[in-house]
Amino acid sequence: MFNLKKLKGLYQKNENLIEYMRTQSGDKENTTEQIMISYDFQAGTYTNEYYRNPEPRLQRAAVFAEIIKEKNLSGRLMEAGVGEASLLVPLLNMLNAEERKFESVYGFDISWSRIKAARKFASDQNQSQIQFFTGDLLNIPICDDSFDVVCTCHAIEPNGGKEKEILQELYRVCRRYLLLMEPCYEFASERARVRMKKHGYVTKLYQSAVELGYNIEEYGLKVSGPDDINPSGLMIIRKGSSAVNEEKRKSPFMCPISKRRMEEYGNAGGGASFTAPKVCWPIL
Repeated sequence: MFNLKKLKGLYQKNENLIEYMRTQSGDKENTTEQIMISYDFQAGTYTNEYYRNPEPRLQRAAVFAEIIKEKNLSGRLMEAGVGEASLLVPLLNMLNAEERKFESVYGFDISWSRIKAARKFASDQNQSQIQFFTGDLLNIPICDDSFDVVCTCHAIEPNGGKEKEILQELYRVCRRYLLLMEPCYEFASERARVRMKKHGYVTKLYQSAVELGYNIEEYGLKVSGPDDINPSGLMIIRKGSSAVNEEKRKSPFMCPISKRRMEEYGNAGGGASFTAPKVCWPIL
């Protein structure tokens, strides 16, 4: 258990909390707990940065919007590791401007504090239809093949060493396309590669996708160059089109413990609540 008062002091000094906690615990890889704590401290900073300088996030959103347009993607959309929705909300604004709408949109993050910030940001931007929930990339509480499109934007980033497990989870819940904008190790400069390894970032995302036998339609740098300190690569994976499961269309949620599909049963804390045998939690 980490001393949160100590971590707050380090955060205020702009220290890298994940690196500090990993060093203190002796872990070789960043853990889910360390990532969650670090993101909880950061909650609110991404939307503040968006209002101060929206261009970087608008550029990334435009990349996703163009892919969705080119491939004529529709149905259900989910951003995994949505953070404060500083990419998802601009993306929906762009799609709405072109009258290209998904029937439903979801986003989840490991940090409840970031989800709270995301919910406010979405409301302020007139995108209150997004359904936000908390979840772990390594154990997503969603049924198989539930979303036509699943995207990420530097969400897999701090999970170096867990690339294959996370890819398998994202692929499991996806029905048609995975759109992954993540650190691009293969095209990065030596300086950027050293930094990725130091911070425990993913370095084998493309290699893992190849080893898993996924159909990679595109992979390369998109909104940054190789000399950038944290270059963004885009990987497009096509899964194919499985039959639409109408039950999952009603509720895609699955208990991560019992692996049973969850049913909506009422209201709790201002949001929908879902239940499965011996397990339930609110969806914000």
